[in-house]
Amino acid sequence: MMAPDEPVMLTVSQAAKLLQVSENHLYSLIAQNLVPHVRFGKLIRIPRWSLLQYIAAASGVPLPVNPEVAFAAGQSVHGHHPVGEEER
Repeated sequence: MMAPDEPVMLTVSQAAKLLQVSENHLYSLIAQNLVPHVRFGKLIRIPRWSLLQYIAAASGVPLPVNPEVAFAAGQSVHGHHPVGEEER
């Protein structure tokens, strides 16, 4: 679960630091629509959760499951149905 002090939306600078790439490289990925982002006029923000999913997909590992969404849908954190429940 995300800590309360972690922002939901990241600036390009914050996301570049997390990815350990230059801001210019991240802007290039954004321009190619390879990194999920949201535009607010001229401002670009990157949803933290989308960035984590992008990293997982790019590295070939299973996408992380958002525990809040999984529990609401009746799934476990690992994407499996709770014991005793059939697939819907």
